[in-house]
Amino acid sequence: MATKTPTRPAEAKQPDETNHADQAAPPIVEDAATILAVNDRQTEVVTVPEWGLRVTLQSLTGNERDDVDAWVQAHRDESGNVKQAGFRTFLISRTAVNSKGELLFTEAQIEALGRKNHLALLRLAEVAARLSKMNETDVDEATDDLGKGQSSASGTS
Repeated sequence: MATKTPTRPAEAKQPDETNHADQAAPPIVEDAATILAVNDRQTEVVTVPEWGLRVTLQSLTGNERDDVDAWVQAHRDESGNVKQAGFRTFLISRTAVNSKGELLFTEAQIEALGRKNHLALLRLAEVAARLSKMNETDVDEATDDLGKGQSSASGTS
C-alpha cells in the first residue's frame, strides 16, 4: 500500500478559518462601511396568548447590551446581588419592536409594562435573552467586569 509523502509541513489553521467544501468562503472585509451596512439583528415573532397578540423581538445591539449591563450594575443591592425587579421589563423594552424595527416602549412605559401578566412577560423575556445569547451567567460576568472597571476608574476597591 503506497503512502503519500507530504512535500511540506501541514499549515496550522487559524482559529477563525473553517473548511467549507460545499460553499465559497465569505469575502474578506475591505472597509468599515461593509460591516456597518450588514443587517445582523435576529428577530422572532412571539405569540402572547395572554394578550391575544404577537410581538416582534429583536436581538440587542452592542450598545443596547451595554445599556442592559449598566442597568444590572445600577440595580445591585448592598450584597452585590442583582435586584430582579424590573429586569424582565427593561430587557423587553430594549427588544420589542414594531414592523419598522422601532422600539415599542419608551422609558416612561417600562413600569406600566411591568404591571402586565407575569407569564406574558416571562415568555417575552426568555426569547429576548435567547436572541441576544444572554443567560444569568452572562449578566453576572458582564456586571462583574463593569464593576471592576468602575472601581479602577474611581480609585476605590
